[in-house]
Amino acid sequence: MTSGDPNPAENLPLDGSQPDSLDLGSAAATSFSGIEVVPYDPMKARESVRGWIALSLIGLLAATIIVSFILLWIHPDRSKELHDLLALVFGPLVALVGAATGYYFGSQAADKS
Repeated sequence: MTSGDPNPAENLPLDGSQPDSLDLGSAAATSFSGIEVVPYDPMKARESVRGWIALSLIGLLAATIIVSFILLWIHPDRSKELHDLLALVFGPLVALVGAATGYYFGSQAADKS
């Protein structure tokens, strides 16, 4: 097989056997009918994951607030238990959401500068 062959499959033996070697460095072996090989860029995936985490935490905070109001509306006699549960969960959740969104928007501002 020469490096100028446009299609490496044309040079395969007709009896169905595999060739002894394949030159992977040739231009014909590395071109896949017009598919361009692009190097991996971790910045795109990193920004996507950061945004997903920030939005998920904001959604979790919103769901906690909505569920607490629903539980208060359904069971007004259990407001003391709900207050104790929210005192345990709400403070750390707000701190986590604040830290994550601050980091997300801070890194976006740093990337733009």
